Amino acid sequence: MSLNATGFNPAVVSVPSLNDINWCFSIVIGSVQGSYFYTINGGNDDYPAYEVYLNGQALQQFTPTSNNAFQLQGNCNDVFVSRSGTIP
Repeated sequence: MSLNATGFNPAVVSVPSLNDINWCFSIVIGSVQGSYFYTINGGNDDYPAYEVYLNGQALQQFTPTSNNAFQLQGNCNDVFVSRSGTIP
């Protein structure tokens, strides 16, 4: 599945040089011989923090390097994500 989003941050006063919150991910869930796995690839702005869960298990957690809304500049490739794992 592919997920893409752009959202306005109501906590930030409109400043022309700031973009909205951007993220884009591709999430694959599959099974091999009764074991389930996931792969998540994509990216996001360097702000704000977020978490992605599946069945209560954290697949991806992100905390920005600082609490600065100017990190909204750019698009969904400021922080690259590539993770894989098993699902209990």
